Amino acid sequence: MEEHGPVGALVPVGSDPELVPTMVSDIAAAKARLQELQAFVREVMVEGEDYGTIPGTEKPALYKPGAEKLCEIYGLIQSPTVVARIEDWDAPFFHYEVRCDLVSKRTGRVIGSGFGSCNSHESRYRWRMAERRCPICNRESIIRGKEEYGGGWICFRKKGGCGAKFHDAEPDIIEQTVGRVPNEDVATLVNTLLKMAKKRALVDAVLSVTRSSGLFTQDEELIERDPAPDPAPAAPKTDSRKPGPLARTMTDAQRTILLRKAQSAGLSQQAIVDFIGRSFGAASLDDLPFEHINHVLKWIEESRQPGDD
Repeated sequence: MEEHGPVGALVPVGSDPELVPTMVSDIAAAKARLQELQAFVREVMVEGEDYGTIPGTEKPALYKPGAEKLCEIYGLIQSPTVVARIEDWDAPFFHYEVRCDLVSKRTGRVIGSGFGSCNSHESRYRWRMAERRCPICNRESIIRGKEEYGGGWICFRKKGGCGAKFHDAEPDIIEQTVGRVPNEDVATLVNTLLKMAKKRALVDAVLSVTRSSGLFTQDEELIERDPAPDPAPAAPKTDSRKPGPLARTMTDAQRTILLRKAQSAGLSQQAIVDFIGRSFGAASLDDLPFEHINHVLKWIEESRQPGDD
């Protein structure tokens, strides 16, 4: 009776040629395919539309339009399937997992797949940023009035407000909850959640099948605006002037631009600190994550009052 070694036992590679890893294509062909891909990215794909660079990362992120262009050039058809879902309308909680098969137009066969998921407990969907509402028109358009114009609170017309003015101690304004609050309209995001899972699955599949993960990453969600991050222990402070994946806070140049914009809008540095404190939990400008800078700049612009330059 023939004896067999224990399952999982190592077999000397030289004893069986079939176990020796060998290349299925020559180096020249592999180089040619890579050069073709690089040329396509350089000459056809558009930065900012098909892919984008996230500060602090080494590789740009592939966006959905870029993934679709790669599908087109490689003759691939995307075929998404929802493989798992949770739809609890009472909680509410929604979760979707999607598998995206890429089918060859030439052969009709599936040549690769990718997976993606999305759920309503992700911070960008679970929370929203609440701003002060006007007691009269109910719009989130209340701003602090400038002292030279009498102070108080103003329902700012440039933010869609009615122009009403209120004194500093107006209880209907100062007693409002502002900053990060639970999103009470999660159920309206069901279609968005499903599409995000589908997009993530597509990008995952394209990176795998086209062997483009050497050029791109799938961290594209990091660049999307997320004004309400989950509460978590603060990460160790890093020097944003140093390059690399740990450079997560704003740079000195961005700080200068932010302060210049604030000064132009008649806002003090303390007003900025107060805003980022209640909105993002940052104790100072040095703690402001880079992904929230555009949100702060938008708030500064919306806070500009008549009479500002």
